[in-house]
Amino acid sequence: MTKKLKSLKAIFVMTILFAGLFIVTPPAPSQGKLINLGLVNLGYEVNVKWNLSDVEDQPFVPRGELARFKIDVTLTITKGGTLTGIFSDLALLMYSGMTTNVHLEIKEKPRWANVSLVTEDLPFTIVGDLLQQKPVMQTTLMTISVDKDAPGFSSAEIKIEAKVDSKDKLFIPSIVGIKRIFTLTFQPEYLPIVDAQVQGSQSKIGGPMDTIEFPIEITNQGNELTKVTFKIKDLPKDWKAIITDWVNLEVGETKTVYISIKPPRGFGYHDDGANIEIEVTPARAQDPNNVGKTETISVLVESRGFSLVGIEQILIPLIIIIAIAVFIFYYFKKWKPQR
Repeated sequence: MTKKLKSLKAIFVMTILFAGLFIVTPPAPSQGKLINLGLVNLGYEVNVKWNLSDVEDQPFVPRGELARFKIDVTLTITKGGTLTGIFSDLALLMYSGMTTNVHLEIKEKPRWANVSLVTEDLPFTIVGDLLQQKPVMQTTLMTISVDKDAPGFSSAEIKIEAKVDSKDKLFIPSIVGIKRIFTLTFQPEYLPIVDAQVQGSQSKIGGPMDTIEFPIEITNQGNELTKVTFKIKDLPKDWKAIITDWVNLEVGETKTVYISIKPPRGFGYHDDGANIEIEVTPARAQDPNNVGKTETISVLVESRGFSLVGIEQILIPLIIIIAIAVFIFYYFKKWKPQR
């Protein structure tokens, strides 16, 4: 008698599950929620998340090292329908031991960023009622590298699609698949880099009375408004030089500054030479403390020729000496005693 009751019960359950195939209304895949219509409804709920502090702590430096952080993926099977409870548990039990994949795909990313996932397909095993009692989590790694044209401190988005295909079994309600989009926001850092080039020859020859100029072309190769400062380094003794203190450059902008050099001008003939070094330092215009690497460029100046500067220091005493000599000459010539 007991065996007959068990058989009748099993037949009854299978009949109900079979009927559910025709009157079940599946959940909307975009919501991942089960609508309580039909007899037994099963569906996936997927979630993709990351630790915001890990992302904020990553230095997304243009042309820098790869940034890496963990992506956590959780999967749950939800239940619903008129006969939820033991019947949905029995339906889910029929899938026990089967494997389902969560497929991850980068759908959108900034054009100046290279983004990849170490693993795109994460397998999950359905073990009885485990997935609905406690979501199962797996982890993959995402890597991001930023090109030099990434705009500094601008908000950027990466859209990740998580997709789980429906799972089907004969005479058993399907586990309805799901597809969801998750958005990761990050900011590339400032890239303090400029290109400084002396236009034309880096060496010139002039006279000690000349002022010698060199044009220096500066291009902002960074990713934000940059303040470029100039400093003349270790100027040789008796040489003089001036240069523009600083200029502001937009991204990709080029400007020309000039260094003017005056050689030593002391009286006499000169054959002097000097190597003049200029330090070029970029910094973020909105934050002067965010400074890049200082580069040094140099120019060579040769001074040859005669200089009259300072002749007065010699000429006046010379005139006095000549005047005294003339006076003595005429004095003795006029008052010389006659023999």
